[in-house]
Amino acid sequence: MDICKKIDKKLRKHNIIDISKTDCMINENMINKNKLSSIIIVTHNQLEYTRKCIESIRKHTKLPYELIVIDNASNDETVEYLESQHDIKLIKNNENRGFPASCNQGISIAKGEYIVLLNNDTIVTENWLNNLLYCLNNAENAGIVGPV
Repeated sequence: MDICKKIDKKLRKHNIIDISKTDCMINENMINKNKLSSIIIVTHNQLEYTRKCIESIRKHTKLPYELIVIDNASNDETVEYLESQHDIKLIKNNENRGFPASCNQGISIAKGEYIVLLNNDTIVTENWLNNLLYCLNNAENAGIVGPV
C-alpha cells in the first residue's frame, strides 16, 4: 500500500482529512511547526537552475528552515549570486568535491532537526516540506522520505 493510502486510512480513522481528495497535501497544522529543517543544496555552475530552486523554496516553504549551499568551484556567476543572498549559509570549495562529500559538509554545519538534501535543479511546490515531514513523522519505521 502506498504511503498516501496508508496515511489516508489512518487519518480517516480519526476524521482528520481525506488525503485522496487533496493529492496527499498535508495541512501545516498537522505537523510540528517549531522544528527547523536544514535544506542542503550542492551547486557546480548552473546559476539559473540554482536561482529558480532557491526562489521556489522561499515561495513554497512555510515551515522554519535554514538554507545551506555548498558550491563546488563554480566558474560562472553562481558564487556571486549566492554571496549576495543573506539568508544562505555558503560553503565555497576550491575544487569539485562531488555530491556526497559536499552533502556531508552541509550536514556538518546544519542546525536543523531534519536534513533535506535537494538537487539545485529542483523546483519545489506548495506543501512540499509539510508533506515530506508529515510522512516521515507518521509512517511507521520511516527514517527517510522522498517525493514520488
